[in-house]
Amino acid sequence: MRNQKLAKTWIIALLFLFGLPALLISTWLPYLDIAQAGFLEGVGNKHEEALRLYDRAIRAKPDLAAAYAGRGHCHYNMGDMEKATQQFTKAVELEPTNAESWNMKAWILAKMGQNDQAIADATKSLELQPHPNTFDTRAYAYMHQRKYDEALKDFNSALKLDPKFGDAHFHRSQLYAQTGKNDLAEADKLKAKEFGYTGDDETTIPPLQP
Repeated sequence: MRNQKLAKTWIIALLFLFGLPALLISTWLPYLDIAQAGFLEGVGNKHEEALRLYDRAIRAKPDLAAAYAGRGHCHYNMGDMEKATQQFTKAVELEPTNAESWNMKAWILAKMGQNDQAIADATKSLELQPHPNTFDTRAYAYMHQRKYDEALKDFNSALKLDPKFGDAHFHRSQLYAQTGKNDLAEADKLKAKEFGYTGDDETTIPPLQP
C-alpha cells in the first residue's frame, strides 16, 4: 500500500514537472505565432509566411480575435479587400471592444465604396476610442458621399488630435480640390509631404455637383 502511494506521488510529480511546461507552451504558442507573424509581415512583407502562422494560431485557439485581425492585415496588404473584410468582421465579432479592428474594417469598406457601412463601423470605433486614424476613415467615407461638411469636420478633428498626420492632410487636400479651394488643397498636399505621407491614394472622388 505504501509503495502504491509512493508510485502515485512520483506520477503526480512527473506530471507536474513535464505536463505543466507543456501546458504552458501550448497555451502561449498561438500568441507567439501572432507575434512572429506580425514581425514577418511588418518588417519583411512576408505575407504568405505570416498567414501560415496566423492560421496555426487559429487552429490552436479558434476564438483568438488578434489572429483574425492579423489575417485581415495580410489580405489587405496583399490587395484582397474581400478576404480582409471577412477577417476583420470575424475579429470584431470575437472582440467587439477592439476599436482598431472596427476602424480597419471601416477603412477597407470605404476603399471598396461601401460608405454607409464604413461610416457606421468608424462611428462604432470612435465611440470606443477617439483616434485620428478613425476620424480620417470616416471623413474619407463622407467625402466619397459628397458630404463635404461632415468630412471636413472629421478631417479637422483628426488633425486636431494629430497635427502631423500626413494621411489626413492629403485626404483633406482632395476635399479642398473637389470644392474649388485650390490654395488650401495645395497647402495640405505640401503638409502631407512634409509629414511623411507616401501613399498613392489618388482615388477618384465624386465631382462636386453644380
